[in-house]
Amino acid sequence: MSAPIRVETLKDPAHYTSAQVERAKRIAHALARGRLVLCEPPRGR
Repeated sequence: MSAPIRVETLKDPAHYTSAQVERAKRIAHALARGRLVLCEPPRGR
């Protein structure tokens, strides 16, 4: 059994869709990470 994966967000978690969170969990699992932080690049100036 694999360890649980924790996804953290820099913005309000409601800003992200459940599909984005699930994708983040799959990426974290593939990278063998227990935690992944979702953030966004700065907006254009």
